Amino acid sequence: MSISESDLHRCLLLLEPYASHAATWAIHDPLYALLSDDSDAMRAELAMALSEHSSHPAVPEISRILAGHVSVVEPDMHAVLVKFGPVETPDDLAGEVARRLQKSASERRVLHGRIEVLEAALQVSKRSSNAVATIGAFALLFSIVGWAVALGWLEVTWLESPSRPNTEQAQSVR
Repeated sequence: MSISESDLHRCLLLLEPYASHAATWAIHDPLYALLSDDSDAMRAELAMALSEHSSHPAVPEISRILAGHVSVVEPDMHAVLVKFGPVETPDDLAGEVARRLQKSASERRVLHGRIEVLEAALQVSKRSSNAVATIGAFALLFSIVGWAVALGWLEVTWLESPSRPNTEQAQSVR
């Protein structure tokens, strides 16, 4: 029994408000492909997409519309854990979750420590760059004033050239 085209269009319309959701396109593509190819392989692909992205807001309504055509299997805890890495203890899934949470917490502590070190280094860098910028501004200011005096645009009265010694007075004293 094939899925009606109107049901597929209704499902596609359900996805429109969630266009920015990360899983929308993973669900949209198999739905859209079913419009042209209503094969068992395409239905299986859609069922897998709906199962993998069961947290998507439109999945419950899409599953209800397509209930007679596509069977969506809710993933069990083992399948969810396998999606995020190998399961070391398949008999104790709660222990596996606790181990992963503990590992995640230790990695978070390490990362927060690195962030604090980098932020401290950034603050030191900001202070030293501000000091260098201040020194550079003063050097620029003094060089501009120096060139203005040298070119005669600015006259500094307290900076007079040394006068030539009066040799006549020195000879008369002898």
